[in-house]
Order: sequence, then structure tokens, then C-alpha cells
Amino acid sequence: MKINRNLLQGQLEHYVRLLEEGVLHEELGSFHKVSFTGEHALKSPMENSSETYKRFRKSLFQEYRNALELEKIGFNIVKMSGAYLVKDELPFLVMETENLVGFDDLTSDERRMFNNQFNGQRDLAEKHGWVSDDFDKYKEFNCGFDRKKQKVVFFDAENWRRN
Repeated sequence: MKINRNLLQGQLEHYVRLLEEGVLHEELGSFHKVSFTGEHALKSPMENSSETYKRFRKSLFQEYRNALELEKIGFNIVKMSGAYLVKDELPFLVMETENLVGFDDLTSDERRMFNNQFNGQRDLAEKHGWVSDDFDKYKEFNCGFDRKKQKVVFFDAENWRRN
């Protein structure tokens, strides 16, 4: 099972090797880890077990589909390259790496801009029938601010659903 937008097979195989070797810089989420290749970020389950893989398989593929749908309505979300199964077991999601700054590290002017854009993105999503269980609760964890582009960018579409 593979959903792919534009990741080359050789690049995919390289990422699989890097994931298996555990040599990438990683950041931990609640139930997953994100490994950084430079060009891409690879989201995968934190725990290595068949049981965990089965549970995450559905959610990572759904997150990929959610991100594509949100992108279609103009929502600021990182570009997703695909959701994959390695050896028919390990699920992982490939997304572009963005240079984002967390809310706590923003200046007061950037925080105002962040809050305005954040609320605008929430309104846009709701207008198109999308809601997220953790949209307001975890805003500092599910998005960041791109200083170069001067915009809020979301990177987590796991808990989004159609209303």
C-alpha cells in the first residue's frame, strides 16, 4: 500500500535505510517521532512493534489525505509527499521540511500576525467543513511561523475531520 505524489523510488529507499539505521535527527511528539533528512521530515510511530504499526497505519494515511484536502482549499499546510509502508509493516509519512519558528520564540509583532493568521486559517477550514480536536488546544505544537514568508504554516493534520 502506497500513496505517492512525487517522491522518487531511489529517494524513498534511501529514507527507509535512514529510518532503519536510526541515524537521523529526531523530535518526539505524543505518539510519534519526526526524523529530519534535510529536505523532508519523516513522521513514524515512536514505538517499534507490529501492534503500534497497525494502529498508526490508518492514522498516517488518513493524515496524508487530510493534508491534501486542506491544501486544496488554500489552507497553509506543509506539502506532503506521501504515506508509505516499509516492508508492508512500518508506516511513515513524508512531508517537506519548513523553517518554522514556534510561538514562544516570536516577537510581539509576529505573535499578533501569528494569532490573526491562525484565526483566519481556522475560519477558512471551518468554512469548508473541517474541524480539528486539537486546533486551539495545541496551536503552539501543530504549526509554526515562517519568518521569511511571514505566514503561519501547519504541519499536523492527524486530528482533522470533516464536520
